[in-house]
Amino acid sequence: MNSFVLTLNPPRAKAEKISLNGPSCWKELTDPQSVAMMRFRQKVEANPATQFAVLKLLYNLKPRHQQWLFDINFLRRQGIDPADQLLFLEYGQQILDTIAWLGQDDPDATFVQRFNAFGKTFQGPQAALGDCNFDEFMAADKAFRDNNLPVLAAILYRTRDGSGKRVAFDHKEAKQVATRFAKLDKAILERIAFSFGCTLLRLGKLFKHVFKPGQDDQTLTGKKGKKAPGTWLDVVIGMAKFDATKIVQIESINLYLVLKTLDSQVQQAAETEARLNALKQNGHV
Repeated sequence: MNSFVLTLNPPRAKAEKISLNGPSCWKELTDPQSVAMMRFRQKVEANPATQFAVLKLLYNLKPRHQQWLFDINFLRRQGIDPADQLLFLEYGQQILDTIAWLGQDDPDATFVQRFNAFGKTFQGPQAALGDCNFDEFMAADKAFRDNNLPVLAAILYRTRDGSGKRVAFDHKEAKQVATRFAKLDKAILERIAFSFGCTLLRLGKLFKHVFKPGQDDQTLTGKKGKKAPGTWLDVVIGMAKFDATKIVQIESINLYLVLKTLDSQVQQAAETEARLNALKQNGHV
């Protein structure tokens, strides 16, 4: 969290101290704030003045207080010394700098925890899909790359069971829910897509052999062929060694366990290939 005190001491008015506290990253936002920030995120570039509304929402910095930080004419009317005017404006810029993270990717890949719609509460996944199985990830990845945001949301957000956890993922159920999710606030859908995109970036850093940057014409195993979005099922089949009875088992395993195993397999395969190439070059094969 960001915390600081704004001291206003005008020559012809009573001094005032304002304590400001606000989030310093995506994971510190409340669910309503998180969705609202997606709206502002898209507007700020076209209309920089939108940042002032963000300060009001995140810091409760009222417009009458913002004048002291951004309005040079206001400061002149208050009789503030010219040198102090610059200090006020500089301080205002420093406060704006504290919300720069809103225009950046979320390294924690946090998701909106839950939202209410159609008389039900829909629970979201843990940050970076920590509680998702591989089947759920494959379906979500396809929806994300197809830019089908209602389907993506329906896959990741489900009603809760008696313990408060999301009910098990079901392809048929997700498809039905997606027709209703198409009517959701666009900002909610875009917030979910943003979280999933940040998750892919995080996974790419953790499992570098699986997610190979700049190789869109290669599959996840490094072989020429289809693009990566269409290869997850092929990957599962390969891991099951073409044993259909094992495919469902692999799909039901936690996403991170599958990717860790796959990453090791791809790394070992690459190292083996490198050794064979070295032997060939030295005339040993």
